[in-house]
Amino acid sequence: MKTILLNDKPVQSEAQSVEQFIVEQKIERRFLAVMVDDTIIAKSDWERTQLKNNSRVDVYSPVGGG
Repeated sequence: MKTILLNDKPVQSEAQSVEQFIVEQKIERRFLAVMVDDTIIAKSDWERTQLKNNSRVDVYSPVGGG
């Protein structure tokens, strides 16, 4: 079990990769941008991008309006 900072809030996680973390946290995957430790992670790299204790994960989704 490791601590991940998800949008600046600590959460406990067993996930090894960004992909596993998104699934574990039940985050909607459509239209999502993810940064790990200030680096934007392409969706195609989520599965191979490993998380470590105290990784900082920022998740962004678009907001509609007009």
